[in-house]
Amino acid sequence: MSKITKLFDASMFLPTKFSTAEDKALFGNRLIAFIEEGFPEHLFTNAFYSTLCQTFSFIAHYNREGFRDFYFTNTTRKIEFLNDILRNPCWGDPQFTFSDVEKAIQTVLIERQALLRLNVQNRCETEQAERNMLARLKSKYEFVDPQSITNCQDEQSAIATSDLTSHCNYAVQGSLF
Repeated sequence: MSKITKLFDASMFLPTKFSTAEDKALFGNRLIAFIEEGFPEHLFTNAFYSTLCQTFSFIAHYNREGFRDFYFTNTTRKIEFLNDILRNPCWGDPQFTFSDVEKAIQTVLIERQALLRLNVQNRCETEQAERNMLARLKSKYEFVDPQSITNCQDEQSAIATSDLTSHCNYAVQGSLF
């Protein structure tokens, strides 16, 4: 199990009618740990989700799995999650909302360059995927003798003008009409 760094403590926040200042600090520490550890599923508990979907103007996305699928299935979506957090104006009075802990979380994410790190990771993943695609395409198309066909249009016109039935290894049915 992960060790949650204690960045926030209860003295930093105001309690609400339904949540203590300790609850707010615990949520802030859990969210930062969740992000910094790469959004692992084991940290995305029901209790954590229940608080998260009520902060930063998030919506529930039907349930925990829907929220997870919407935000945490790839790096691009994780970037959107951080953008949603960082763009949020943190509405409300801290005596009634989590706006105080939301602002504190935003500050930590900016200081630790969480969004920049994810953007760099995303660029690296994209480059690797493109390089893999290039390798597949090269292995598929570079074996063709360049003297035989110079481009796709030459190949298409060669096919259009040839008798394809003579090149087939299977029977071709003639016209029924």
